[in-house]
Amino acid sequence: TAYSYLGYSGPETATTIPANAVDWVLVELRDAGSANAAGSGTVVQTVAGFVMEDGSIVSADGVSALPFTNTLINDPYFVVIHRNHLSVMTASTPSKLNSTYDFNFTTAIGQGYGTDALILLETGVYGLIAGETNVSGIITYADKQSVDDNINLNAYHIGDSNLSGLITYEDKQFVDDNIYNYTRIPK
Repeated sequence: TAYSYLGYSGPETATTIPANAVDWVLVELRDAGSANAAGSGTVVQTVAGFVMEDGSIVSADGVSALPFTNTLINDPYFVVIHRNHLSVMTASTPSKLNSTYDFNFTTAIGQGYGTDALILLETGVYGLIAGETNVSGIITYADKQSVDDNINLNAYHIGDSNLSGLITYEDKQFVDDNIYNYTRIPK
């Protein structure tokens, strides 16, 4: 799977990739009294899904909501994990409608848990911070190594920070632009 390097080998499969899918992501469900409460770092379920062009995340069928099935005692918090961006957790409990949770990270920098957990992508739109290619949780110059080692590789690869499908020196710019940013997710 796309996240085997993280030790994730979930049951999700896709016979086709939806035309408007951008990439795979993992989403963790956490059960806690608050984002910074003891136990907020405890993962109760992880599911893989597609992130779509509009920023929504759907299940491997390309349409349905992610299939979280665990029963919660407290409130749900979700962590989005992308192969070469810093992971981010919801700053608050998502709203729920008809057994489906809804949360929009893009509307404000405070939607991600912790100070500056998101980055301004364009006026009024926030997103994940790119350039984290060595799974350390912090962007350092070491993250450029996966670009250097795979320069001009035309493949789905962790070094492709701009998601162009080709690893070039442009991918290093995300490391430079986001140097020393780190994930704010509670452990």
